[in-house]
Amino acid sequence: MKFALIGFNCRFTHSCLSLFYLRQELTKHMENAQISLRQFTINDAYYATLQQISILRPDAFFFSVYIWNAGIITRIVNDLAEILPTSLFVLGGPQAASLGRDDLPERCTLVSGEIEGIDPGFYADLRTGVLQPHYSGKRQAAFASPFTPEDFTTHLANRHIYYESSRGCPYGCSYCISALEPGVRHKDFPQVRDELRQILAHQPQGIRFVDRTFNASAARALQIWQFLKEESAGTTFHFEIAPDLFTEEMFAFLPSMPPRLFEFEIGMQSTHAATLAAINRKSSPPTALHNISRLAKIGTIHLHVDLILGLPHESFASFGASFNDVFAAAPHYIQMGLLKILPHTPLNSRLGEFAISHCRQPPYEVLATGWLSQAELAELFWFGECVEAFYNNRYFRSFFTFLRQSRRDAFQFFLGLLQACRQREFFNRARTQLLMSEILSDFSRSEPDGQLLTELLRRNRRQRLEHLDLLVADAVGREVAGRVHGDQAEQLQQVVLDHVAQLAGLVEVAPAALDADGFGDGDLHMGNVVLVPLRLEQAVGKAQGDEVLHRVLAQVMIDAIGPVFREETRHRVIHLAGRPQVMADGLFQHDAGAFGQPRLRQPGADRAVDGSRRGEEGDDTFGLAGLVRQRGVILAAAELHAQVVQTGQETLQNAFLEFALGHMATQVLGDQRLARFYALVEHH
Repeated sequence: MKFALIGFNCRFTHSCLSLFYLRQELTKHMENAQISLRQFTINDAYYATLQQISILRPDAFFFSVYIWNAGIITRIVNDLAEILPTSLFVLGGPQAASLGRDDLPERCTLVSGEIEGIDPGFYADLRTGVLQPHYSGKRQAAFASPFTPEDFTTHLANRHIYYESSRGCPYGCSYCISALEPGVRHKDFPQVRDELRQILAHQPQGIRFVDRTFNASAARALQIWQFLKEESAGTTFHFEIAPDLFTEEMFAFLPSMPPRLFEFEIGMQSTHAATLAAINRKSSPPTALHNISRLAKIGTIHLHVDLILGLPHESFASFGASFNDVFAAAPHYIQMGLLKILPHTPLNSRLGEFAISHCRQPPYEVLATGWLSQAELAELFWFGECVEAFYNNRYFRSFFTFLRQSRRDAFQFFLGLLQACRQREFFNRARTQLLMSEILSDFSRSEPDGQLLTELLRRNRRQRLEHLDLLVADAVGREVAGRVHGDQAEQLQQVVLDHVAQLAGLVEVAPAALDADGFGDGDLHMGNVVLVPLRLEQAVGKAQGDEVLHRVLAQVMIDAIGPVFREETRHRVIHLAGRPQVMADGLFQHDAGAFGQPRLRQPGADRAVDGSRRGEEGDDTFGLAGLVRQRGVILAAAELHAQVVQTGQETLQNAFLEFALGHMATQVLGDQRLARFYALVEHH
């Protein structure tokens, strides 16, 4: 029999762990099964995706359903049923049981629970082609890693590897599906060690432990960390941890870890005692905050802290207090996600008691509560967007460190900054660093210590390239557990697709071919960029897949609303040293082979960027010629101020493209030349 296993992820870099478990069980129970595994994203073009899936023509489709993909799966299953009237459809995952029968085709079967524990009768029915409407799987004590060696060069290439060393959660938070099955099942350490060794042999870029509370057993967590320190060769590890469960042994060990090896995601949710009691969250906020501060001082671990908007008993003022508590602990990233009212959870049965209203379709975001009106909740949502833009991107490190150390009320500061953003229509514009710097600078002048704050912003301008490590962690550390709908990815995609498309003919961003010894996995990341002029008449190609969202240099953003450059920078164009390589067609194509012999395309009469000259400063502007090459990578200059160009009836506004070079620039240029590089950027 032929089976097609289909996953819809939020981003290209994600992978669907449940499909691999399903494949493992089908291989075990269905003799001679032909299994196809395909992964897409919720941002992919729908019709093209439908055609790619339908051409598989299996006997049965299997889909893994979550709140972020339930809508597209419901749609695509119905359309596939029209195209393939004899195929069966099996839907599993945490959201499958909540799908309405009336919204699904007749040949659709729902599976709840763990696939390893499903009744053997399911496989017998599958062989006959006649399935029951519903099957359930029991919890299993044993669950082995489902990956094969071939997966790492095919289905998992250039993606996060998801791994679970345990199942279940020690907490029973009423808003979470983990509350339905309390308790934790751990793999023993020898099994974890052996499975991780098999994965690490393929040198993945990152492994994300999906354990709900990785350090629920402190001794076991420390044992795994010690193993990873010894075995890892550049892989980054992401853990969901509870900071109040940390031990002194952990704090003694963690400073010995190399920088950027570990990322911690910390679910604080709230520091308000009444709120924590209402959601059955048993934790100690004072201990947790103290330990987050201690972790931050170690300085080598990326810290991502979650707060939830719209929890019971959380008022506008108490949420502000929770935010101030977390801000004072100095995490690198503060994520504020809306409460999701998941079906069948304990909180869902108490909506009337808490006067909670919410959206009726997945992901079921809260709209109002007995303590927050719809207007107040909306204000906190935009407050979170303001923090996302100005704090989480790490552009203004010194600035916010000063606010923290001066014990300013961070909640009130960001509320004021929110109003300044609205006056500049910030949320309707591309979020360039230049625009954010202008807004923050103008707003800070009216604040106490305004002159000092302005000077700190200038300092951040010089420092931003030196601290790319945490910015990278911000980009890749963001996961579904918080903003479950991939809000930031969608926002960035909109910036790239909308605003870059408006600048067709101005500049093209293309990955450069790599030598065999450079970035051995062939994935094009930080620094693999060259800017080249395009013919004005050529349209910018559509971004392929979801890759544009998942590169460090997807931080390219264009402010296409109005002229935001000061007059003195209007005509400065920075020369791009190195050997430009130009793709044949389209933008961000996957195939590096499309980049033929080095050549430049010159635009028409109205020249946007002249890649053949050295720049306004005259001789070899940065002294970079011949120096900005390493392993075939072409490094772009820090800023490019493009002239206004005319194309058709439209005037293309000044474009600002920000590229993060980070420590790679230091390696290529050396300290002295990098200092000159910074000075010239500041001069511009």
